[in-house]
Amino acid sequence: MVQGRGGTGGLAALIFRSLKGFDRARERYPRVSAPVTLVYSENDWSRAAERDRVANALADVQRITLPRTGHFSTPERPDDIARILLEAASA
Repeated sequence: MVQGRGGTGGLAALIFRSLKGFDRARERYPRVSAPVTLVYSENDWSRAAERDRVANALADVQRITLPRTGHFSTPERPDDIARILLEAASA
């Protein structure tokens, strides 16, 4: 069921409309020359194989998995996200 603005159904519809763009973006990952920090949540929806595929497509990558965290890691673990961002910016 797709809900109006503010509902999760509306968000899902936006994501589904964006999927082709996500696929096109993945084709560009090997051309990324900047260091990348991938932050995943232990209980996120992404699977290990997808995480590996993304990491392997990037030249300079650091992977971090936040334990005991779901898909929305920023509101669940704001201090950890802030620390990760600050560490990446100072590297």
